[in-house]
Amino acid sequence: MMHCDALVAGAGPAGSAAAKVLADAGWKVLLANPAGKRVRKIGESLPAAGLRLLQHLKMAGAGFESVHRRISGNLSCWGSAQLDAEDFLRSPDGAGWRLDRDAFDASLRQAAFGAGVVPREAAVQSAVLEQGRWQITLDDATQVTARWLLDATGRGSRLSGIRQRESALVALCGYGEAAVPGFDRTFVEAVREGWWYGAVLPDGRAVLALYVRPEDVKSAQENWHGLLAAALHLHRFFHVPSFAKPDCTLDAGSGRLAALTGEKCITMGDAAMTFDPLSSQGVQTAIYSGMRAAQVILTGDPASYEREFTELRALYRKRLEAYYLRETRWPEAPFWKQFTSGG
Repeated sequence: MMHCDALVAGAGPAGSAAAKVLADAGWKVLLANPAGKRVRKIGESLPAAGLRLLQHLKMAGAGFESVHRRISGNLSCWGSAQLDAEDFLRSPDGAGWRLDRDAFDASLRQAAFGAGVVPREAAVQSAVLEQGRWQITLDDATQVTARWLLDATGRGSRLSGIRQRESALVALCGYGEAAVPGFDRTFVEAVREGWWYGAVLPDGRAVLALYVRPEDVKSAQENWHGLLAAALHLHRFFHVPSFAKPDCTLDAGSGRLAALTGEKCITMGDAAMTFDPLSSQGVQTAIYSGMRAAQVILTGDPASYEREFTELRALYRKRLEAYYLRETRWPEAPFWKQFTSGG
């Protein structure tokens, strides 16, 4: 039987951040994460503010800039046929970063382990609260007791409660080559069927993702080459023939749990809420949610976590809706009609 103050399930950005903050405060923390478990991610980014948050938590390694790729700005075709450029060099926050997610997550875990967090390569199989302590069984048959259970197991979490789905979105992803050497921007182009995302990853591969409704996935797969060819600006930055076919489809829908906290338990990161990828909020918010979850546990005020993230979610929804409503070129197209009052 293992005893700890807190068991954190899931060792992504949220779980590692929460575990480190609690360990820094002197808590005995077990970080449970099954070996080899990896949810595929594409071209995720971290805004400059997110890097500052990591530096505050002392979780940004010295080699950060050599591993991840700097983003100098955005290129977007949205609301009109014109391609608009946003230069991060003129932003007070500075450049963002395209992440190597495997290396990024590994560095955060190592920062947590350096603070004294105990790793366990196993998943939570069952958890029952009895007399103020969690009685937890891991899938390697280890028995654990903990005062707190923190869920950071991602959008497919089975530990937490009812999920409220806000939007359904699927990404069709393909890998190929950039048409512009050293391309260091995020590319977004709205089309009738949805919208394209493009970027160059730290390993030099280019990724393109088409975001569509779930019911349109099959037709988009079948017409992949035609959709690539029909985009107005995409071919200027990506070598379209190199993107032979979509390599995978990923759930990109957004939603949140009905309740983020419970008795002696709290949910963080994608397990708590998922964001439309257009917002670029996922990684930064996951880190912040892990930090805040640990802080409110330490201060004895978990209710403030629920209030704060409910307000954050409302602001996110308002801004996202306003952005989608800016695109008016295809009012009768099913994808865009869903964002209008008549959709």
